[in-house]
Amino acid sequence: MKLTILLFSILISFSTYSFGKLNYGIYNAQSSSSNSDIIEAYMSGLNTGIVWANTSIEYHHKTRLFCPPKRLAITTENAQQILEAEAKKQLTKRSKEDVNGISVALLLIGGLMDTFPCK
Repeated sequence: MKLTILLFSILISFSTYSFGKLNYGIYNAQSSSSNSDIIEAYMSGLNTGIVWANTSIEYHHKTRLFCPPKRLAITTENAQQILEAEAKKQLTKRSKEDVNGISVALLLIGGLMDTFPCK
């Protein structure tokens, strides 16, 4: 119970991460700091939400955003690797400052779409 209260307090104190837009610049800086656990929790929730949304789209007989293999579970680690690959790809087209300002959610969705295109 104390751990839950502590984690909730930490998330509230970092409301930018838990409730606001997390851009790539903040993600990149914080993922290798003492806040890496918070970033990992954020990425876990973001990944789960995007995957569930994609599943919901399919359930409603609409075209999914991305189409991973049926037996592949996209883990938080996979999502972070896909995010990093998408950020590197964007750096070939945009300045570092521009990429640092892009939402982590948008980068992840773009990366998932590129990694698992629907055919």
